[in-house]
Amino acid sequence: MLNHRCEIESCIDVDTWKGSVVFKTDRAFAKGKEVFVSYGPKSNGELLLAYGVVPATRNPSDSVSLLLALSPDDPLLPVKEAALQANGLTCPLSFPVRMDGWPSQLLNFARLVAAGPSVSQEQMQELAAATSFAGTPSSPSAPAVREKPSLPFTPSFTLEHELEAREVILAACRLALAGYSTTLQEDEALLEGNSDDYLEDDGEQRVRVMAAAALRSSERRILLRTDFVLRSELRDMRNMQQAKAGGKQKIDLGNNFGGESASFIGKILRRIARP
Repeated sequence: MLNHRCEIESCIDVDTWKGSVVFKTDRAFAKGKEVFVSYGPKSNGELLLAYGVVPATRNPSDSVSLLLALSPDDPLLPVKEAALQANGLTCPLSFPVRMDGWPSQLLNFARLVAAGPSVSQEQMQELAAATSFAGTPSSPSAPAVREKPSLPFTPSFTLEHELEAREVILAACRLALAGYSTTLQEDEALLEGNSDDYLEDDGEQRVRVMAAAALRSSERRILLRTDFVLRSELRDMRNMQQAKAGGKQKIDLGNNFGGESASFIGKILRRIARP
């Protein structure tokens, strides 16, 4: 079996005319060197589940699923649920978040979650449609909104509503970060061999432990960057809000990273290459 490399655009095909299996590659391999193939544009989680591996190099297709749902205490819940159901969606919804951003459908659904009485039913229906256009739900319990171009949709909402929508995503991001049983610092130490839990043997258990740590690390890096970007957007928008109100107070980013050490996360953020 050929091993996977994210940066390689190679594949195995079947030539039905010749009755043979053909290996197609985008580069030359020197004699005696290992030949790699791409298993396709899959996230690290998908690669681990399907093939038992987590790439050692950066995976441009890596993503983590972010769950969002309507609030059961929302007085507009029936209206919002009806708008989603009209577009074939039920809560909660799962959205793929990458290191370089998130699909527009995620923000549109967050706008629907944050919508108050000032948002008309027609606008809610538009938001639901802009959320659902990405693809067909993959599971009735947590439909995955596929990352594809959305409908031509230009929202016109208040600055307060846009702030609340991003706060919805930020809350979901921090809830996901809080769900891990280990910290990023602990997983980084394990992967670098500097942990008390480091397994010296090269057996199957060590392979599984290291793969799980690598997956948690890659997922949290995406979530931490998402947290950072959202807080930056919120800061800028709040400063804009202050400026419109005639104030001069600057809004600080804060240092709450879902329970992680702020100084350690600062180092991690500096190591994460900006897309």
